[in-house]
Amino acid sequence: MTDLADLIIPVAIRLWGEPSSRSPNEWRFRLGRTISPRKGVWTDFQAGDKVGGGVLDLIKRELKVDTRGAFEWLKAQGLYDEEPANENRQDSRPARNGKIPATYEYTDETGRMLYQVC
Repeated sequence: MTDLADLIIPVAIRLWGEPSSRSPNEWRFRLGRTISPRKGVWTDFQAGDKVGGGVLDLIKRELKVDTRGAFEWLKAQGLYDEEPANENRQDSRPARNGKIPATYEYTDETGRMLYQVC
């Protein structure tokens, strides 16, 4: 499974061009835009009240698309080849008989359950 945060560098370069400066913690682009490669997030300091977010937020903002459009763009760029989680998948819809079709448990590194999604 692809971690979208890992795509912040190629996505930012495709949308904003080459950075003007790079460090392990921050890459700076023109017009007050930065990314944090380690965190997988971006910030636009020139936007009214410091706008930022993750990879999908960046694509949606720059290309004016919805989440589906952002995934389609990632696929077209060759950066992502998986289906988005819970998008148009049979197992994510409630069964007609009222039973939960699937549950997903999220655990920490020791195996302790943090939360469960039904």
